Amino acid sequence: MIALALPVVADQLGVMSMALVDTIMVGHLGSAALGSVGIGASVYFFFMVFGYGTISGVGPTVAQAHGARDPGEIDRSVAQAFWLAWGLTALGQAVAWSSGAVLRAMNEPPELIPLATSFVHAIAFGMPATFMYAVLRAFTTGLGRTRITMMIALAGALINVVADYALIYGRLGAPALGVAGAGYATAIVQWCMFALMLGFVLRSGELRQYRIFSQILPLRPAVIGRLVRLGMPIGGSNSLEVGFFGLTALLMGNFGKQALAAHQVALNVASFTFMIPLGIGIATSTRVGQFIGARDRPAARTSGWVGIGLATLVMMVTAIALVSIPGPIIGIYTSDDTIFSYATGFLVIAGAFQIFDGIQVATLGALRGLKDTSRPMLVNLFAYWAVGVPSGYLLAFVLKWNGQGLWWGLTIGLATASVLHLNRFRRMIGAASATEAAPANVVAADAAGEAPNAEAASQQSNGIALDDGA
Repeated sequence: MIALALPVVADQLGVMSMALVDTIMVGHLGSAALGSVGIGASVYFFFMVFGYGTISGVGPTVAQAHGARDPGEIDRSVAQAFWLAWGLTALGQAVAWSSGAVLRAMNEPPELIPLATSFVHAIAFGMPATFMYAVLRAFTTGLGRTRITMMIALAGALINVVADYALIYGRLGAPALGVAGAGYATAIVQWCMFALMLGFVLRSGELRQYRIFSQILPLRPAVIGRLVRLGMPIGGSNSLEVGFFGLTALLMGNFGKQALAAHQVALNVASFTFMIPLGIGIATSTRVGQFIGARDRPAARTSGWVGIGLATLVMMVTAIALVSIPGPIIGIYTSDDTIFSYATGFLVIAGAFQIFDGIQVATLGALRGLKDTSRPMLVNLFAYWAVGVPSGYLLAFVLKWNGQGLWWGLTIGLATASVLHLNRFRRMIGAASATEAAPANVVAADAAGEAPNAEAASQQSNGIALDDGA
């Protein structure tokens, strides 16, 4: 599990490091700048994670077609996914350019709204590249070429440091754009990452055999519909969780810009450590799905619990770090005493929700490996919006716990989701009757610490498609 998860974790950390660098560099502009990025990002990324999740349906489609040795299906699916990416871009641009009205409706601090909208408008220029990169990433991942995404993510992280330094502070001959500079820097990185991925696809001898760009026309609604049905539950589930956190950021604005800035700092730290169990969850999804396809339920059960246990262990370690040394961590972001005080309190609470967050994301991965995506989306709807949001509101505004009440609401919502997802995985993985013996190639792959290849899994599963978005 570790061997399979490490490249994915590195990829996720590379992408997340961009947000980390953005927050650190913007933090030196003051609490208003930091808070505006927090509320702006809450609006923007609520839609982006939905779109990215919807496009992720391309991955399992490519993997199944590759296993069935059907390059024509790969060509059609990847080519038509570009239409999906462009449609999502058009919808996302409408969301981005209405962000000011959304923030005013949420009663955010008036002095932060112009800065927040400038950030959203700037970063939105990278939206087409983000979605087109997602298509090519799903294409290469479905074929088993995962190292390239890790390398591109790391390259993007390096470019982001330089672009942030230049555009936020006006260095290297660039204008000083402040908060908007952070958005433009991210947009530039997104176009660079897409260009690198496109260059790799066009120059790779293995990938040139696929005629994905010659299949973009004509438009094929049936193919696009299959991709949407496969990916939309994953995008919906992701959006429910991100929206839960985003709403918390918007509500945090009621306690002032310094509380909002502290929330952004603490959440940025927690989000960075979350990339590790997220990578483990994707690896868990792969292994569970492949073993289920090979009709080896004991191995799938073992892989699921190993992934969940590993993610829990990792988050226990990070929780201890957040509780033990919150001061030095917050000191990286800000020297403002009020923000420092707020953020250290939030990090202590984050120590609790880190563990639940690790459990729920790894269990979600295991459930997706079992082809279970629609029910977990409903669980997230209940846990986050029927339990977490009301709990946070009650603690923050009725019991007057203020910002810490909202963070305890996050913890309650994540705890509820983790318990419900765990119970569903336990029931589903234990609901099997007789189990077939694992094929020799599956046993060998397990001994080597790798997931069985897509072709073998496809043949063993008699063509049953996996609806897993990893």
